[in-house]
Amino acid sequence: MLKTTNERAARNSLQTPVFAGGVVYNPQTTEQFSCAEPSGDAYTYRIDAHAKAHVVRCAPAGEKVVVPELLGGCTVVGFDEGSFASLMKVKHVLCPSGLQTISDRAFGGCLRLESIALNDGLRYVGSEAFSLCTELQEIALPESVESVGAHLTGSGSSTWSARPARVLVSPESEFLFFDEADSFLRDRSGAM
Repeated sequence: MLKTTNERAARNSLQTPVFAGGVVYNPQTTEQFSCAEPSGDAYTYRIDAHAKAHVVRCAPAGEKVVVPELLGGCTVVGFDEGSFASLMKVKHVLCPSGLQTISDRAFGGCLRLESIALNDGLRYVGSEAFSLCTELQEIALPESVESVGAHLTGSGSSTWSARPARVLVSPESEFLFFDEADSFLRDRSGAM
């Protein structure tokens, strides 16, 4: 009986609408919203059960993208899988200060991407997040990053021949370090 009560309480909490930015969002839906920023960049985004925004897709107006701090009145905390993938004209990206997660292949195939400014507070960067970003020379992971997926700047495919970007890790990071002996990014706990 206790398990059923807990399951019902959990189910009810997921169905409770979230009020954020003057809008009521239903976390049960996969509804997506769109907006255009003054910069001309357009975003498709979703709002999670905690009233946080996740970029689903970006349609940039130019070579530089400054991702807004808020979408729909909610803090931007995530870039979903492929949200910036294959954007051919983007060269520079500035991430919002509240960003916590960059999902798998978020920037995959951005062939002209030269720089990305990652915020302190970023916690996770997914697999192949920057694969095929052939112009990206360097990625500086902030000290706050706790976990990085496989093949950060490349793909698991042996046919991928572009030189991957150099990954910089803060020496103060309590989670990650760069192992000079074999040129691998490692988890201090030994999990990577």
